[in-house]
Amino acid sequence: MVIENQLELALRSAHTFLDGIDDEAEYTAGANIFLHGTRQRTKLQIDYILLQHSGVQTTYDHRVRMQLHVAF
Repeated sequence: MVIENQLELALRSAHTFLDGIDDEAEYTAGANIFLHGTRQRTKLQIDYILLQHSGVQTTYDHRVRMQLHVAF
């Protein structure tokens, strides 16, 4: 279904990697960029996450969400 005069775009990416140090910590990083717009308003949302895992325990958890709303 196409909704006239509306735009929606989402980009997502996530990766898991090792730090290369002897403690073998594993990191998970992800980003989500979402843009939604109509003739009257536009919303931009950016989510970012960085997790550090050591064994089965999460030792670092950093999450950020930014939003921008514009109405006209």
